[in-house]
Amino acid sequence: MATVPKSASVLVEYHEYHVDAQLVSGEFKRPAARKIQEQGFLSLEGESDRYFFQKAEPYNASGLISFESGYTRVAGSKSEDHGWVTLATAVVQGLNVLDVITADRIVAQVSTIHPPSEGHVPSVTFVGTRFENLRIGGHHVDPKMVLDMCGSKPAHDHLYSEDPGFLDRVEQQTKDISNMGLPAPLGVQYHNQLNHIEAVRRHSKTYGKEYESTLKCSLVKSVATVPSTKCYGNILQIPDFGLLALGVLEVEQTWSKDGGSPDGGVTTYFDLTMLDIKMGSIGEGTIQVANVGANGKTRP
Repeated sequence: MATVPKSASVLVEYHEYHVDAQLVSGEFKRPAARKIQEQGFLSLEGESDRYFFQKAEPYNASGLISFESGYTRVAGSKSEDHGWVTLATAVVQGLNVLDVITADRIVAQVSTIHPPSEGHVPSVTFVGTRFENLRIGGHHVDPKMVLDMCGSKPAHDHLYSEDPGFLDRVEQQTKDISNMGLPAPLGVQYHNQLNHIEAVRRHSKTYGKEYESTLKCSLVKSVATVPSTKCYGNILQIPDFGLLALGVLEVEQTWSKDGGSPDGGVTTYFDLTMLDIKMGSIGEGTIQVANVGANGKTRP
């Protein structure tokens, strides 16, 4: 079954927005058990053009994680020139995680555009996404960003999992990291990711009602050497603390009965997390900082 109509003459008559953003979330198991509820969460769904903004007050979870301020915004609007545009932003300022990871400002931003013709698969941009004065143990971290990781919208409304350029970039980034002598758990994870990419290549044309694909990559190409820290592409192994992954992007494509053609089709969701922290020494738990996501559904 084809994902969407491929004819450029078919104009979209219906679009449903879906976009969300949050500042921090997660859970500590040690040194104190503490659930970190979603801070600054905003979501927008539906057909109506809307804009929401939320400012966050200073937050402190018993000294485990804190930030001085932040805000989230989500928007969905129709552009006469471009089509249906979504925007999600999460900004965290004055971040502190166990006095190990600190940052002056972290910005996660994603925007998608579904054009009125061949507009079931969107284009995407991460312009504005950045780290400002990110530090580990007081040492400055200088991430090299690749905001164009997804490239241009695939031609003729094809899926990102069908796009050779995008698949090549994801595969090369994954191979580069897997060849850096990863510790055992990460080595297995990246080996499995390479196998998954190969499977996506083999089955990219068979997207029926059960189709589901998640391609994982990063908007951070590399990190300059940080004292006492091992760097593997966008991943930092911090002694006596744990693992920190920067700019984690997941491109999720899932069949939906109300996506694409009248018989259903595949929708594309972009999920970006600027800091994905897995602690396992002085503290134990998981934390996500500055998370945004966006997609939409167009019909017929």
